[in-house]
Amino acid sequence: MKPSNIVLWCFPLVVIAAQLLPTTYAFGMGIAFTAFGLSKRFRVLLLFGLTIFGYLFWYFTAQYLAVSIHNAPLLIVLNRLGLIGYIILFAIWAWVQPCVGYLRFGSMKETLKAPFTWWGNQERVWRFVLIVCACWMIPTIVFAFLNGNILTFMPYALLFSIMNPILEGVLWRGFILGRIVTYIGEKQGLILSSIAFGVYHLSLGFPIWVCLLFAMGGFFMGGVAIKSKGLFAPIVMHVSANMAMVSLGIIF
Repeated sequence: MKPSNIVLWCFPLVVIAAQLLPTTYAFGMGIAFTAFGLSKRFRVLLLFGLTIFGYLFWYFTAQYLAVSIHNAPLLIVLNRLGLIGYIILFAIWAWVQPCVGYLRFGSMKETLKAPFTWWGNQERVWRFVLIVCACWMIPTIVFAFLNGNILTFMPYALLFSIMNPILEGVLWRGFILGRIVTYIGEKQGLILSSIAFGVYHLSLGFPIWVCLLFAMGGFFMGGVAIKSKGLFAPIVMHVSANMAMVSLGIIF
């Protein structure tokens, strides 16, 4: 393995550092990684730099919205718009230097090994997605019925459950997963991107053990993206998961 690809495994640590360090330090790290990453020899570091700048764009957007908007459910929804900063930066990189691409609809007729993508029973993607969504929708329906207050913010909950999976899907499965897979292959790329996806939720106030659960979810969604060669299937899974989290009161 190339030394630059070994350095790539520090990506989750960079994601954590961007969220925990003061913004001035994070900005300095972003400049340093981006400057080195512009060199072909250290191009992998561009992943670090753009991720930090994407986080800072999201952070300052969230700070501005927190001052301007006092409707808590609406604020939660609009906070996700900060992900557009990430997406623009990675879209520019993909335009300048193409990588393995999952930024397409994909096919639900492809096959995978359930539940661990390459290990398990042979299964059609559509059937695996249907089973996962059913597992999420059962608690969604039950807790939505028990939680009468959910009707008061149902429009926000539905909007969040659709918008967030699309934005995170484009960013993490469409751009970041494809970029990492280009460097270290599908299996290692899936594991690494899933860990980074999990710890990126620290900034949203989730404890580390919940972030590990998000990493597991990222693994399944990323695996489906790889096998279906697109984003539609993992986005459907993500929508059902977000709806369950809303009904459980984890998000709203």
